[in-house]
Amino acid sequence: MTPEQQAAWEWYGDLRVTEVLICPVCGTGVAPVSDSALLHKRWHEQRGEA
Repeated sequence: MTPEQQAAWEWYGDLRVTEVLICPVCGTGVAPVSDSALLHKRWHEQRGEA
């Protein structure tokens, strides 16, 4: 896992569960695959929400 992927994983904080990661901004369930989590985090950052 790259440092950027690790930062994305940590961004989900206490909302991590085994099947999905729960987005702390919109509540969407995101696949726990590091690239999916990172892409969703970047989407919020581009919208100025993270």
